[in-house]
Amino acid sequence: MPNSASAASVASVATPSELNAVVDRSFPVSALPPIMRNMVEMVADSLRVPDALPACCALAAVSAAIGSGLRIRTGGNRTLRGNIYIAAGVASGSGKSEVFKTILEPVFEQQRWLDVQGKQTQSRKQVDRMLLDDSIRKLKAELIRENDLGNAAPGLKKKLATLLDRKAALTVAARQIVCDDATGAALEKLLSRNPMFSASDEAGDAILGNLMGRFSRGTEEGIYLRAYSGGYHGGVNRIGRDSVKLTDPCLTVLWLMQPRKLNTLFCQQSFREDGLLARILACQIETRPQKIDLQQPAETMSKDVLVDWQKLWLDLHESYHPIYHLKSNKPPVLLPSEIGPTLMANHFNETIDRRMLSLADMDSFAARWTEQAWRLAVVLHAASHGKRAHSKEVRCIESAIEIADWFSAQQIALLAQTRAEESENHEKRVLELLRSQLAKSESKDWINARDPVMARIVSTSLGAQQLLQKMVADGRLTSESHRPLRGGHTETRYREKK
Repeated sequence: MPNSASAASVASVATPSELNAVVDRSFPVSALPPIMRNMVEMVADSLRVPDALPACCALAAVSAAIGSGLRIRTGGNRTLRGNIYIAAGVASGSGKSEVFKTILEPVFEQQRWLDVQGKQTQSRKQVDRMLLDDSIRKLKAELIRENDLGNAAPGLKKKLATLLDRKAALTVAARQIVCDDATGAALEKLLSRNPMFSASDEAGDAILGNLMGRFSRGTEEGIYLRAYSGGYHGGVNRIGRDSVKLTDPCLTVLWLMQPRKLNTLFCQQSFREDGLLARILACQIETRPQKIDLQQPAETMSKDVLVDWQKLWLDLHESYHPIYHLKSNKPPVLLPSEIGPTLMANHFNETIDRRMLSLADMDSFAARWTEQAWRLAVVLHAASHGKRAHSKEVRCIESAIEIADWFSAQQIALLAQTRAEESENHEKRVLELLRSQLAKSESKDWINARDPVMARIVSTSLGAQQLLQKMVADGRLTSESHRPLRGGHTETRYREKK
């Protein structure tokens, strides 16, 4: 099983040099399946970028290829899909757009093919609509005449209703699988038709602006939350806008953005509180300038590797994406190998230990790390077996955990500044709480772990204990155990250190 100690050590990251060490940690390319690994390494070498950049693009591309078409059994009757959200901070001029276009070329090629097919279909539908309009006009005139004569004409009404239904069926919009800058309302409409891939190599002001609600009265992350987990939703109904029915919406996200934009995203308190950030596999990718070796010819991309990658993506897309299987409401369920659930259980339990020790202030993030590993297992398994994935046992659990641990370490590094600022604010409020106790009629110079929760400084008693113990370790508080004279529960009391 991959060693998660490196990720665990990040929980106590405090200095800039330690944070940089986490950000610079190499992506575990060896955990990728052969075709995906070959593509990632070739693109990284050819375009002189870190492996993490094409790896993020490749993982998202495979996730988008299958949409909601594969699930994995995680225990009992519980299953998870393989759709993932990836946001990577990459500086301008680093080659991210070239990497993005190269890795996602099969996606864009398929969308172009769907566009051409859609135009041809729409042309045929337009002719059919013209003929239907003529039949509807004649039948409507006949029905009006019968009505003027006092005849109910139920047969004519039924025939007219049938023609109108046929006309409505001819107005289905063209199929779309990928989008870039889409408002929440537009994304809802797209997801009502089939799974979508939100992909952008310049995910900046437009996407962040949409999330922040530039066209609405509030933030618009709700559709991202629903489309991550899926399930049946009653739909979206608003005044002045067509209702949208969301049946098991599914979205994959790949946002490459400036590092400052990624930090802006992670500093948004509402996105942290509602769980959007916890659903995102985020990372900062530092690309260092490299000199060109004039004595060595430039790396060229292997046609065989490109063909293998394109064939893998297309096989997965045509075999599993619901856009080709609209009548199939029950996607294949993958079964993990015998050792798989044990590995995931161990990973979950290790995460619980860390949450109890040092991660209470980011518990909602750590709580999803094992879920992310399950989702990545679906992606890696699909990339390993292509269109035969549904008939194979999932044996890539260790690799999925290794990649999930890499992203969790990156996530903690991204949250380090916010966590430090929040911790300082919480400590300041604890000291204010202690001093306010002295001003009460029944004054006391101490607090216990319940008091910060009651004062809404933190939300859980575990978070309060970690906060107070940290303040003791930093020399800002003292602690002592107190047992009531008449017996009872022994509590720890905390006082401001003089």
